[in-house]
Amino acid sequence: MSRKSLILCLLVLGVVLVLIGAAVAILYSGEERSQEVISDDRPSVLSAVPADAMFVAYGKAADLCPLSDALADQLKRCDAAVSLHYSGKLHSLSVVDVKRVDASVLNALSDYLSEQGKSVAQEGRLLLFSGSENILKSAVRHLAEGVSVLDAPGFTDAYESVKGQNILLVPG
Repeated sequence: MSRKSLILCLLVLGVVLVLIGAAVAILYSGEERSQEVISDDRPSVLSAVPADAMFVAYGKAADLCPLSDALADQLKRCDAAVSLHYSGKLHSLSVVDVKRVDASVLNALSDYLSEQGKSVAQEGRLLLFSGSENILKSAVRHLAEGVSVLDAPGFTDAYESVKGQNILLVPG
């Protein structure tokens, strides 16, 4: 092999190695891929419902959640979702958007739910409660990971086709 061809081969090898290094650096840079932007007209309470929900009801809290009259009056305009999950037996998960609720009402609601034997968690503006600690932990984990029933195939299309005040959806 002549000196010119050896230099040319080493130069091509160097360029290939640089390109491979750049590709590996881009692929493993640690940056998360941007998640699909959720349209503003989809309720935030649905983002807390795990993808394994058997059915989902969406509406106002006073219509969906069994609350005392005083609490129902304070929460009647809050968005809420109730979902049913199977974890050995059927358990419900309720999610209420409490962004416009006073702290005193929120504390009273948490106390009321605890008295009723529910596990309660607040994640940002969402209040989650369930009779099953496992379902609640699953919902909090799914919410943190950005995985929800909104990711289920066809769910978003079904929701958008029946937009209304109170709806019941069965993910497939």
